[in-house]
Amino acid sequence: MQLPLQRIHAFEEYAGAVVRWYEQDPAGKPEQDVEYEQLRRFRSVEAASISLFLRKQAVASSGGFDGRFGVARYFGAAEETDLILRIAADGRRIRYLPAVLVHHARGSPLAGTLREACRRTRFRERGTGGIYAKHRLPASVIARGLAAPILKALLRPQGGPRALLNGAYASLGRLEGWMSWGRRSAE
Repeated sequence: MQLPLQRIHAFEEYAGAVVRWYEQDPAGKPEQDVEYEQLRRFRSVEAASISLFLRKQAVASSGGFDGRFGVARYFGAAEETDLILRIAADGRRIRYLPAVLVHHARGSPLAGTLREACRRTRFRERGTGGIYAKHRLPASVIARGLAAPILKALLRPQGGPRALLNGAYASLGRLEGWMSWGRRSAE
């Protein structure tokens, strides 16, 4: 899709854009500003790295990616969540553009052996727990985030015991990340 030139110039006031990851959100939410308070409550659009386009200056002035988050780190994911939270906390505006699509196959979190799936989930979800602590998110957000993976598995019984166990590992990973942020983030 090609955006009209005047539409592109309208985004000069923004630090970046989040576009729609089609496989994750086929229906699309309405175009909107990505609000800091909604981000802090995990009630905004999802900003996965493949759907995030940021101005170099906004990334640089926010300090760039925090190397404590990401693949091969104790806090195994959430580096883009941390970055976008810091950019928005600085008062910079980010826009969600559902008309712009990215396609990226989304594998099942339950692929492979159950042991491996649960290990991967726990590892990645430590990043979410680290976000809880680093950004001092409200207790209600943390409680909801710790309970949600288990509750989702219980409310969607088609995943069976495998999904429930994976949900428990997601909650465990989030709890570990949240509880160990102060100690582990200094490493």
